Amino acid sequence: MAFAVKYRTEFTDILGLDWKVEIEEDSYAGAVIPMYCSGSPLTISHLAASDDLYDNSIKGSKADLTIESTNFQWIDLYSTEDLRLRMSIYYNTTLHWRGFVITNNYSEEYNTPKFSVIISASDGLGYLKNYLYKYKTVTEDDTYYQDRRLESQIILDILGKLGITSFTEFVNIYEESMAATTADSPIDQIRIDVDVFRDMYCYEVLEEILKKYNAVIRIIAGQPTIYRPVELAGATVYGRIFTAATVKSSTTLTPAQYISRKGLLTDLRDINGGNLMIQGPAKKITIHQDYGYKDSLIDTWELKSSSFNPTTNTFDDWACSNVSSINETILEEENGLWITAVSVRREANYYASQTFGEYLITTANIFGFSFDYYVYSYNGSALSNVYIDIMIKHVATGKYLEVLDEEDLQWSATEKYITITIATLDNGRSGWVNFARSIPDGLPGDGEIEIKIFNPYCSSSYAFGAAFKNVKFFSTSDLIVSKRKVKYYYPFWSQGLPINLFRKEKVFPTKYQDNPEVIQYDWIKTNSINGKELETEMMLGDVSKSGSGGVNIDNIIEQFAGSLTTVTLNYRVDQVTISASTGGTANITCNGVTKLATWTTDEEGTAEKFVEDWGSSGGDFYLSGVQVSFSGDEIYFTSLIRGAEFTGSTTIENVIPDLAGTVVENSTPAEQDFTYSTDWNTRGGSESKELLSIICDELSNQFSRPKHFLSLPIMENNRFSKTPHVNILGNFQDSSNQISGNNRKFVFNKGSFNVRDREWNIDLNEII
Repeated sequence: MAFAVKYRTEFTDILGLDWKVEIEEDSYAGAVIPMYCSGSPLTISHLAASDDLYDNSIKGSKADLTIESTNFQWIDLYSTEDLRLRMSIYYNTTLHWRGFVITNNYSEEYNTPKFSVIISASDGLGYLKNYLYKYKTVTEDDTYYQDRRLESQIILDILGKLGITSFTEFVNIYEESMAATTADSPIDQIRIDVDVFRDMYCYEVLEEILKKYNAVIRIIAGQPTIYRPVELAGATVYGRIFTAATVKSSTTLTPAQYISRKGLLTDLRDINGGNLMIQGPAKKITIHQDYGYKDSLIDTWELKSSSFNPTTNTFDDWACSNVSSINETILEEENGLWITAVSVRREANYYASQTFGEYLITTANIFGFSFDYYVYSYNGSALSNVYIDIMIKHVATGKYLEVLDEEDLQWSATEKYITITIATLDNGRSGWVNFARSIPDGLPGDGEIEIKIFNPYCSSSYAFGAAFKNVKFFSTSDLIVSKRKVKYYYPFWSQGLPINLFRKEKVFPTKYQDNPEVIQYDWIKTNSINGKELETEMMLGDVSKSGSGGVNIDNIIEQFAGSLTTVTLNYRVDQVTISASTGGTANITCNGVTKLATWTTDEEGTAEKFVEDWGSSGGDFYLSGVQVSFSGDEIYFTSLIRGAEFTGSTTIENVIPDLAGTVVENSTPAEQDFTYSTDWNTRGGSESKELLSIICDELSNQFSRPKHFLSLPIMENNRFSKTPHVNILGNFQDSSNQISGNNRKFVFNKGSFNVRDREWNIDLNEII
């Protein structure tokens, strides 16, 4: 997006601070059109779903600008699509708030001019309800994100729908295998299987990511900021500013701010009209964790007609050739992949294939393979010896699955197929038949598996075809079976009103709304106090193979989409070794930068000269994010950013006459040591517990006693500064409101800011 200012208005508040509001249009190239303020010109409202701080993780905001108007003067602001007009609010030259003009709620008097109209803008977070979590290229209905993605990348994926390319986070809770200095973030040390978000909207995905940390997001001065309200009770909060998935810089937050009282003069003055209410405690907190058990490790395993693209004749996640959806042949059938028979068995151009299980590991786990097939013959008479072939190959070992007996499959070192032989196929339709076998020997090695479904075959005729659906490859155990249950939603009530914090409030038409059978674990914490019972659901967390939440399998990373995977971030190193030469030159390329290596007298001298010529801190390699060094005849290209990958391949190519070399890419990989998460600690803490166990404890602590809820009018003074004083990321303290001799600490939940009069109406929740 290339925004340029189209409209502008300015005013001065009662403290003498100059404010400017600009409305920018994407790709606008004309002169700036003035607007004129009217009445109380500007109110900024920070929103929340309810008075409960933990009710919703996404805290949006809006701005209302009041300006003078004649008939239809500003109506063109509402004749454009969402996100095309941006409102930016500045004091002096500092950005204070930014959002997008809301284009669907304009009204004006149908009367004699002049009159006032209100131009409203949203910070954009609400628009995330309109975007499926998918790539967006030409149309919205494009491809799904794949595999396990860094959590930081998922957040950037989502914010990118709004044209936002960075965010700030203050999340200081770490798995024990993570780097955990104040400069480190858990968010770029976790990978999540994005299959768990299939057909969810970006708003929902962001909520699920935040809930597991007890975190919220607000957009402040145009910058999305993620923080844990419980951490705001501390003296200093450490954070990181992300500009890419693995690129970040450190920042800190000093939360404390004080209401002006006798003996303590500040710029925040409590004026008459506030209210204090009591929020009740809870005797029991329950988190229902859905492990995200995958019925099949194969993506799009159901082969529903809705996943078939008739333009490309492919199913999502499958490589296909000469296949179709079953309902194009058998109209009454809704789901299934159809392949017609041809005259060649396992014909090379008739198939559907997929490679899956990147993080599978060799264990004694029992696996299963099953699928449903349907054969339709229109030959006119019965056929003999019809064959249906499926190949399952372990990529690293080159072993194939074959049928051992009526119950089991086994691995073979020679090329084999899982073959169903139909001795006599009558004319007509077979209906769906299930094939299911166990793989008692587990896996022959680590890593990926390829599945390929071939065309059916009969030597005497090919006037028939076969369909396939519910193609499942999975790991299981007795514990998994015992943990299956039906998923329900659990409401609770607060102050007489229904609150959706502690249930999954379904507001979007997504596929996971049904009450499916799930593998679930309940984290429970009780308080020795009378109070309500609170329940919530979470999709992401630790799935340990043993212990109270155990499932007794090792392939947790692949089998449970809701599991979290920790990664170790390194500075990637690629290595080029100079070969013996009679002379000449060669081009060396790394991270998209190519420079000439020139032979000196030996290999070591050539490597040294290359570094002297091109390895300076101001050189092209360095500016691309690569440090160049050498040792002996080896040149090392080291990423300047931990976890960052290089663009393209690292190569050495001779120019004249025979200078050459060898390349080792990823001699030190940017990421390594994938493992499922198990034990976490807060900064300075020693909990050594599962993440959701810590979160459940935190919620229990926050509801362990009655707490104060304040609704206060606050006026900003200019005793010390004219600039805005209220920090909605801070804690509020009042020396007149104490507990056990200490100031109670409150955090901002919602409120509105009358900019001209510098007056706030703020709702504050006590934080323990």
